[in-house]
Amino acid sequence: MELTLTELAIFLPETITFFEKYNLDYYQNGGVTLKNACEKSNLDFCQLDKELNQWIEENHEPLLPKLQDFSVQQLIQYIDTTFHAKEEEDLARVNSFLKELSEKENLPSRVNYLTKNIGLEFHKLSHQLIEHCKSEEQTFFPYIKKILDASASKSNFSSHQISLIKNPIRVLETEHKDSLNIINDIKYFTNNFELLEGEILYNQLMEALTSFDRNLHLHFHIENNLLFQKLLDIEKVLTEKVKEKYY
Repeated sequence: MELTLTELAIFLPETITFFEKYNLDYYQNGGVTLKNACEKSNLDFCQLDKELNQWIEENHEPLLPKLQDFSVQQLIQYIDTTFHAKEEEDLARVNSFLKELSEKENLPSRVNYLTKNIGLEFHKLSHQLIEHCKSEEQTFFPYIKKILDASASKSNFSSHQISLIKNPIRVLETEHKDSLNIINDIKYFTNNFELLEGEILYNQLMEALTSFDRNLHLHFHIENNLLFQKLLDIEKVLTEKVKEKYY
């Protein structure tokens, strides 16, 4: 069975950089195979398939667990321990490089310009992401657990209670887009986090941003394409139960 771009990005995170190289949308429209994506984008499938296999071989990391088979509770736990627990640390690492660069004297004009603009954008991103994770941890995840616990005990639901699954998902997906727009802007004006000859500290910042960008995309990718989809499936089942009860 041939995997879709979405599945490849989840099970082999190193493929994300490859997909971005060829502007293949694994994130929002990734439910297609590489062959289908190549046909749509007028790319040579045989060439890209060969290059992708080589890319995986050269950049291979341990496979992620089979997240598709995780329950909602397991996915929430995975997201919390793999991403939420590390994101503040990753944000702090990037911000420490930005602070050190901003305090450094006699920076080349280009490095100074880029550092200031990265700092402005990354400050917004840091605030958004911290609030986003806090909202999930303190409000959304506990409510989902409450719904699942009640469902397991066969408690009755109202349509209003069930709709509270769907509505926050829309908000969270919008927050994902807003955060990714900021990191993509930074990526654009730094020319894909391009390294500059002789600028050791700036290049350390670029490497930190590259790692952060990859982890952020994977974090949101797992939420949008696995967790939220599972929750929407549960919402459909619960809605049908309410309809059967009253109609």
